[in-house]
Amino acid sequence: MTFLKPLLLMGLAILPIIWYLLYIRPPAARKQIFPAIMLVRLLPLSQQTPYKSSLWRLFLRCIAVTLLVLGFAEPVVFHQNNKEFAFHKTALIVIDNGWASIHDWQKRKETLNTLLNKGLAEQQKILLLATAPTEGNTLLNIATPQTIPESQPILNLLHPEPWPTERKMAAEALEKIHAHYPDLEVFYLADGLQSADDKIFKEKLHLFSTIHDIRLDNTVLEPASPFLLYFPQNEKDFFTTGRIGLSVIAAAFPRHFSISFQGANAHNFTTKTVIIPPGQSTEEIHIDLPPPILRQIEKISLDNTPTPSSTLLLNRADFYHPVGLLGEHASQTPFVGSLYYVQKALLPYADLHTGNLTQLLNQKLSVIIAPDGSLNSAETRTQLAQWVKNGGMLIRFGGEGLTANAEQNILGDSQLSPGAHNPETTLLPVPLISGSRQLGSGMSWGKPQKLAAFNPHSPFAGLPIPTDITVSRQILAEPSSSLTAHIWAQLEDGTPLVTHTTLGQGQMVFFHLPATPGWSNLPLSGVFVSMLQRLVGLANGVLQQSHGNAILPPLSILDENANLITPPAFALALAENQFGQTPVSYLHPAGIYGSAAVQKKLNIGDTLKHLEKESLMGQAMRITTSKASTSYASWLIILGGVLLLIDGFIRLFVPFSPKKHAKTLGIFSLFLAIILPLSSTLAATPLPVPPAALETRLAYLLTGDPETDTTSEQGLIGLSHYVNSRTSATLGHPDGVVPEKDDLAFYPLLYWPITPQAKTNPARIAALNRFISHGGIILIDTMGTDAEQAETTSSSIFINFVPHTTATLKNATEGLNIPTLTKLTPNHVLAHTFYLLHNFPGRYTGAPLWVAHDENAGNDGVSPIIIGANSWAQAWAITPEGEKPFSVLPGGEIQRRQAFRFGVNLVIYSLTGNYKADQSHVPELLKRLNNDAR
Repeated sequence: MTFLKPLLLMGLAILPIIWYLLYIRPPAARKQIFPAIMLVRLLPLSQQTPYKSSLWRLFLRCIAVTLLVLGFAEPVVFHQNNKEFAFHKTALIVIDNGWASIHDWQKRKETLNTLLNKGLAEQQKILLLATAPTEGNTLLNIATPQTIPESQPILNLLHPEPWPTERKMAAEALEKIHAHYPDLEVFYLADGLQSADDKIFKEKLHLFSTIHDIRLDNTVLEPASPFLLYFPQNEKDFFTTGRIGLSVIAAAFPRHFSISFQGANAHNFTTKTVIIPPGQSTEEIHIDLPPPILRQIEKISLDNTPTPSSTLLLNRADFYHPVGLLGEHASQTPFVGSLYYVQKALLPYADLHTGNLTQLLNQKLSVIIAPDGSLNSAETRTQLAQWVKNGGMLIRFGGEGLTANAEQNILGDSQLSPGAHNPETTLLPVPLISGSRQLGSGMSWGKPQKLAAFNPHSPFAGLPIPTDITVSRQILAEPSSSLTAHIWAQLEDGTPLVTHTTLGQGQMVFFHLPATPGWSNLPLSGVFVSMLQRLVGLANGVLQQSHGNAILPPLSILDENANLITPPAFALALAENQFGQTPVSYLHPAGIYGSAAVQKKLNIGDTLKHLEKESLMGQAMRITTSKASTSYASWLIILGGVLLLIDGFIRLFVPFSPKKHAKTLGIFSLFLAIILPLSSTLAATPLPVPPAALETRLAYLLTGDPETDTTSEQGLIGLSHYVNSRTSATLGHPDGVVPEKDDLAFYPLLYWPITPQAKTNPARIAALNRFISHGGIILIDTMGTDAEQAETTSSSIFINFVPHTTATLKNATEGLNIPTLTKLTPNHVLAHTFYLLHNFPGRYTGAPLWVAHDENAGNDGVSPIIIGANSWAQAWAITPEGEKPFSVLPGGEIQRRQAFRFGVNLVIYSLTGNYKADQSHVPELLKRLNNDAR
C-alpha cells in the first residue's frame, strides 16, 4: 500500500490533543454554604453532566478522525495482474537472449524479475540457461541449483547478444541438465522467433515433465515482435531499384515504422514512413532516388529501434571511384600547378590517375577532372563526350584559357546563338558569356562576393560555408529561364559558381573559376575538399573486382544497440566470396570486414528474408509486469464520516426519547439509506479522465465539413508521428474539439482550418479567448488567400487562391482577442525552436505567416495566434494505409519535409514557449552581468 498524499498523514498528530480534550477530568467542586439551596435538592434533575467522557465514545471519535486522515491521504494498493503462481519444486529458467530479444529486453528482464520475486520462496533454488552463445562459445548458465541471492551475480551478467540464439547448443545443454536433475519445472522465456533447430530443442525440453512457455504481451504500444530489414533480391539490386524489405511477425493491428537512409557522416538522404497492415508480416519499400544518390547510402535503419536486425550496412566499397586528372605532371607543380590543389584535396580519399586523354580513357575511371585549357581541341571534346555519355563524370574548371578563346572560338563557329548551345559539343552545362567578371578590382564598382548557402537540391547541401571565402573573378553564365535548374552553387548575388547537367548516362560539372587561388580562395578551403569528395561520391562507380578467396577479418561489429564497436577476439575472418551467403552467427557477427582498401558488410538481412512465429514449446503462460491498483480513499472517508454522524447522534439523543426525536431519526435513517449504496458506486467507479489529461495531444477544431475534418485529423496524426520520431516529445492521437462544449485546457495547440462556410459563434469565440489567455496557441489556416491580397503580399505562383478568404476570416474570428500581428521572419523564435527554418511552407508556399508582434504577444512573449494560408494539414496528412493523399506544390517531397519541420517547430514552440529566445539572449545577459560586476 502507498499514499498519494502522504503529507496529510501528519493530521494523525491531533489524536493526542483530541484524547486530552475529551478525556480531561473537570475540576473538583467547591463547597459553598447557602442554606436556601436545600430547597433545590428536592427538585428532580432532567439532565446530568457526566464526570468524564465515556471511554468507548473516545475511541469512536479517534477512530473516525484516523479514518478521515487516512482517506484524505488517498491510500492505494498496487497488485499484479497475474493469477497466483508459485514454483512447486526446483525450477529451470530458459531464456532466449539473441538479437530477436533486443527490442524488448527491458520488458523481458522485468518479466524474469516478476517470475523470480513472486513465484518462489527466498530459499527455493533455480537453474538458468541462456540460449545465445557468449565468450568461449558457451551458453551463460547456472548449472547447479542455487538460491536467488546466490544466483544474482550470474543474473546480473545476463544481457542480449547481437547474434542469433543457438537452440541446438541449448538442446545439448538441456540434455546434460536432465541427466543430473530430471525433476525440474521449466520456465521458457521465448523470443517468439522460429529457427531451424526448434524441433530438437522442443524434444529436449520435453524431457522434463512441466514446461511453461512464457510469451510477452503483444499490444499496439509494445509489440513483442522483432524487426528485420533485408534486400528482396540482393544488395546490388538496391543500388539500381531502391528496394528493401521489412519483415515482422504478423499481428492483429497495424504497425508504423520510420526508415532512415543515411550516407557518410550520418547524412540523412531521406526518411520513409511504412505501415504494415494487420495480419501482414512483410512489406516491400521503394525509395525514389536516382542511382548516383543510392550508391552514396551507407546505412539503412529503423528510427527509434536500433538493433542489428533493423540495420543494414551497405557495401559502397563494391563501387569505387578512381579519378583521372587530365594533364601532365607539370600541372601538379606545388602551389602554381592547375591541378595541384585538386590533387591535394582528393589524394587521401580517392585513387588518382594522371595522364593525357588517351591514357585516361584506356583505364576504368569514374571521374575525369579537366583543368582550364585542357579541352580546347574539338577532337578531345568529342572523345570525352562519348565517355561521359557512357556513364562517366566530367568535372571541368574555368579560367584564363576559356575566357581567352571564348566559347564560340572553341566551337570553331563565327557566332553562337543562345539557342544553339549544345552541351555535347561544348562540354559545358550552360552557355557562357564571353570574358570574365571582375569583382573588387580598381576598375570595378563591385566588391568580392561570398558564397551563398547551398540549395537543398544541391549535392553540397548541408556543407558549412566559411565566411572568409570570397570570389573576385568568375565566368558568367548566359541568363536563361532554365539556368536556375543547373545551378549547384552560387554567390550571394545569385550568379552561378558551379553548374551541372546530364549527358547520356553521365554528368558534367563546371566550376566557373580555376582550381587555383588566383580568382578565389575557395581552393584553399576545407569546403573545396568536401565539394570534390561529394562530387566523386555522386559519380557512377566502377565495380570493384573481387578476389574471391581473399580472407577478410572483422574490423568492427554491431553491438546490441547497432553501434559499431571493436570486434571480440572470438570473431573469425570470412572469405570474400562468402558474403551474402553466410548467416550472422556468434563466430561471424554482423558488421564490417576487411581492411581500409577492401571492405565487406555482413548483415542479418543478407540471408534471412522472413520472420516466422515460433510455435509453443509447452503450456502457454503470460506474466504481465503492469500493476493494477485499488483506491480505498472513498471508503475510508465515508466510514469516518458515518462514525462522526453516529457520535453526533449519540451526543444529541442520549438520553433518548423516541417520540420526541422520531422526525430526526427518520432523516438520519434516510441519509444512511442513500449514502451507503452510493459509497460502493463511488469507490468502484473512478471519475472519467479525459485522454488528453493522460498524454500530450494536439487538437483540431471541428468545422462540420467532413472532408476538412478528416484532413485535419490525418494531418495532425502525420505531424504527431513525425514529432515522435524526431524529438523526445511523445504525442498521442489528436482530438477533434468543439470549443464551446469541450474543455480545451488539456491542449497546447489548436489547429483551426477556415472553411468558406465559417461564421461567427459568440460561445466559440469566448471559449477560444479563455484558451489563449491561459497559454494556448491557435494556428489559423485559411488554406488559401484572395488573389488581390496575394498581389500585395507575395508574387509566388504557388499560392492557393480562394475567393473571399479575407472576409471569411474576419467573419469567423470576430470577437477573438487577436494581438497586433507581424510577418514571421527567420529571426523569430518559432523559426529556430528545433529546426533552423527560412520559409514555412505547407501544401502550398509563398503566402506569409503572421504572428503576434513581440511587444503585444502575451504569455511571456509567446504568440497566442498564428495565421497563415499554406494548407499545412494537407501537407502533413497520412492516411491509415500510410499514403500521403495530397501532392505538395511546387517542391514535392522536399517541400513536404520542410512543412513537417515547421510543424515540429510549432509543436515545440507550443510546449516550451520562448525558451529558445531566452537562450539567444545569454551572451547579452552575461555581458551585462560582467558590466554590473565592475
